[in-house]
Amino acid sequence: MSSDKQILKKYFYEVTEMFEEKELLTVKETAEFLGVCEKTIYKLITEKELFALKVGKKLLVPKNRIFDSLGTK
Repeated sequence: MSSDKQILKKYFYEVTEMFEEKELLTVKETAEFLGVCEKTIYKLITEKELFALKVGKKLLVPKNRIFDSLGTK
């Protein structure tokens, strides 16, 4: 198996696992979690201050990366 296929396979399983355990949050859920409005979350994602995955038309934020992306713990 090529290196690219191995990376994609690993990525697929990681994303699937996070989704099953509700480790990926929608923009709305992320805003509620942080106590801010959705517009703020979109701004942070656009400015690359907050990491998000684009899956189809949805932006999903890995819960474990929220505080890493914002530089707080």
